[in-house]
Amino acid sequence: TSRSEADMQRRHMREYLRHQRHYQQQLQKFQEDLLAGKEDLQLHYSESVISEQIYLEASGAYEKLLERKLAVLPNTKIAQDAVLKAQKDLRQAGKSPQYYQAQLRNLQTARIHFANLRDSIKDEDDEVKLVFEEMSSLERKYLAASRTYGDLMAKALAKHPEAKATQQKLDEVNAKIRRARAQPKR
Repeated sequence: TSRSEADMQRRHMREYLRHQRHYQQQLQKFQEDLLAGKEDLQLHYSESVISEQIYLEASGAYEKLLERKLAVLPNTKIAQDAVLKAQKDLRQAGKSPQYYQAQLRNLQTARIHFANLRDSIKDEDDEVKLVFEEMSSLERKYLAASRTYGDLMAKALAKHPEAKATQQKLDEVNAKIRRARAQPKR
């Protein structure tokens, strides 16, 4: 019956996911062991973590600067109020579908207007431009450090026979999961 087939599919999926978690945990353990034993990996990992932390702090400072600059623009309050009104209107129960569609369009329009205000500050204010460029530079540095660490870890795992075998098993399970999810539901 289709019910028993669906039950069987669910059991197989649970089993695949259990194997996937197991192999992922094994790979995580191999990564931790490699990180603990290889000084160059530790160095690149630390650089990645530190650069991420610096980028996140800069990003937070940039957002605060934008908020401060937006607060002095006269249109900001109008744009924020339009967003809040549309959100409030959407929470009203018992209205027609057309009403909700209109409110969604109003919300989208208000959000676009607010985003345009933010973008205009980025384009016109020299302080914001400078901070944005610095934040972008820090983001690129963080991404590069993270990529370098990831590449080095991948190479180290590829040289580790047990990790290589575990990755192969994980790849096989992931393929089974993809095939199972692609099957039509019964």
